[in-house]
Amino acid sequence: MSGDDGSRHHRGRPTAPWRPRRWPASPEAAGALRTWLDHHDEGFFGVDLDLRDADLSGGPFVESWFSGADLCGADLRGAVLRESHCEQAAFVGADLTGATLVRACLLDARLGRAVLTGADLTRADLTGATVDETSLRGAKLCGAAVRGMSGSVRGPVEVEPGARLDGLDLELWFALRGADVSVPGTAG
Repeated sequence: MSGDDGSRHHRGRPTAPWRPRRWPASPEAAGALRTWLDHHDEGFFGVDLDLRDADLSGGPFVESWFSGADLCGADLRGAVLRESHCEQAAFVGADLTGATLVRACLLDARLGRAVLTGADLTRADLTGATVDETSLRGAKLCGAAVRGMSGSVRGPVEVEPGARLDGLDLELWFALRGADVSVPGTAG
């Protein structure tokens, strides 16, 4: 269990605070993360940083800024990016399994081959985002903005509380909201 301050709790007692399991190779990005972790009273400012292949799983990135950042191949499983800004960020091949992206702004983000299995994208803004073989299996898109989103995804996806769609039904759901997203394995 984790607290909002990024600390871990075991039976009510705090343990070690959150740290990346694999730091970014970029000295600038690693330095920015270290500084933020030492003075962690606001969201992380990672605009335009190279965070490729970093293991940031479980990270407490509430209200953080990743606009223009390169997160290709990053491990963000279980990370909390609630209300974070990820405009034009690259998440190609990133693993966001079980991540929380509620009300996150992913405007024009690149999500090709990303894994968002079980991720919560409730009320997220995916306007103009590109997807390609992106796994949204079990993800929540309730109230998400998807206009201009394009590419292909794998479902099923929860589009309203308790309502899961896949195949042609999911393609139609995207189309009715101004997106051009296909679901492989469907004729249409």
